[in-house]
Amino acid sequence: MHQVVRYRKVPRRWAALTVTGNGSGIPDHVSSTMIEKRLYKALAKWEGLDYLSGERDCIRYMTSVIDELYGKGARAAQGTLPLDTDMHSERGARWAMKTILKLYPEAEPVRGATLEPGDIIAVGVKWVRHVMIVGPQENTLWQASQGSIGKTGWGLIHEAQNFLHAYRFKDRHLWGAPWTYA
Repeated sequence: MHQVVRYRKVPRRWAALTVTGNGSGIPDHVSSTMIEKRLYKALAKWEGLDYLSGERDCIRYMTSVIDELYGKGARAAQGTLPLDTDMHSERGARWAMKTILKLYPEAEPVRGATLEPGDIIAVGVKWVRHVMIVGPQENTLWQASQGSIGKTGWGLIHEAQNFLHAYRFKDRHLWGAPWTYA
């Protein structure tokens, strides 16, 4: 017997990346296209890897991609998030999200009806149980879920994934900094 999985659209529109500086202006060499290419490269290098709780799960995938975009060592891997950190209990999920937001103070709640490449969305039923990254291709999400890491469409599993929060990094212009390129 086959189980039917119903999906529904993410309740926000996908929009192209907009880059704004931190008040001092954006360096001339930074463009949204440059940042989108960098984002895609960081997302895609994990594609097809098996999901592995505590090592290649949604939390570590998201934090590793963000750390790579900033060109920094893994903030989450420096002992701040223990390997057994997960989103499977309400208490654990609340602690994990609070810790992640402390690690990434650049992330601010998204206000409005659009999501842009690099935004993080948090989904669940009563509490955050999963995080995904908005992809640079229109209407795509990247995630580590049971099975493997990869790109999906602009949908949420109807019964299990209510849209709860979205976060945007206010200093995304740094993702295009020259020191982040190998």
